[in-house]
Amino acid sequence: MIFRAVFICLLAWILTSCGRGGPSGSLTVSSEASGGLYRTNLDPDERIALAKKRKSYMSGIRKGDFYSLRNAPEEALSYYLSVAEKLPDDQVVRKKIAHVYFLLKNWEKSYSEYSQVPVGELSGDERNELFQALFFDPMRRDRISEISRYSLGTGALEWYQAIDTCYSGIHNCVVSLDAYTGSSENVLALKKQIKNAKKITDAREYRNLLIAAKLYEQSMYQASAIISLEILREFPDYTEVKKILAFSYFELGQYEDAKKYLLAYIEKNPNDLQSIVRMGEIQSALSDSVASNLYLNNAIIA
Repeated sequence: MIFRAVFICLLAWILTSCGRGGPSGSLTVSSEASGGLYRTNLDPDERIALAKKRKSYMSGIRKGDFYSLRNAPEEALSYYLSVAEKLPDDQVVRKKIAHVYFLLKNWEKSYSEYSQVPVGELSGDERNELFQALFFDPMRRDRISEISRYSLGTGALEWYQAIDTCYSGIHNCVVSLDAYTGSSENVLALKKQIKNAKKITDAREYRNLLIAAKLYEQSMYQASAIISLEILREFPDYTEVKKILAFSYFELGQYEDAKKYLLAYIEKNPNDLQSIVRMGEIQSALSDSVASNLYLNNAIIA
């Protein structure tokens, strides 16, 4: 019981401390695109010309910004798309559209828009959204060939390759991590989970749980969900995995699935405040305001 209580506390810390970013300082911007690489920068003259055209449509852009800041992405998108019809080559507007699609968890369209912007024109957060959208889309099968079209540093590329391997299942994921000899901090952090698990138990389900939790912490929600599902297929009563899976599904916008697994977790852990709050958020995303208020009020009372 003590071990389980300690693990639940650790899991709660992981699920609340996860960041949104990918590998920092990982993108090397080259001066020109060639050999199938995506274009990296706008020419100065091109940037000036686009800015001049944009002035005539600032009203629509500002309205889109207003709704985006008010957490109304659908309304923001309508204004941005209207402007984009007049300015189809404007990279500033395209980035705004890509970001709103990301907020709406439309990974395919978000990546499609971001990938048309020269990568040197993207901020660090926008680059993270670009790569996350690529890896969150469950229909993509060309993640590595696509990621190779960007001028990534070695560590970042190795991390994305490791994540991609985890999409093919736990066994391949663990074998790949065990064999890794590079210096990517993110890959080494994943590999460390194998060592951490062995210090406590030889049970592979616990090792796999730590890997799924670390993937969640690294904001690789699709990979975390894949690993978690595989664990549950073999160990359907492994309650802690259901929390990781539910939280991953929430981040991916799969709210019904998130609700299903989090309800199962809360049934066994009714005093988990973090999960109660998240259930309120899930119900809100599902437009069930009554249930959402019930969970959030219970969280306040607790």
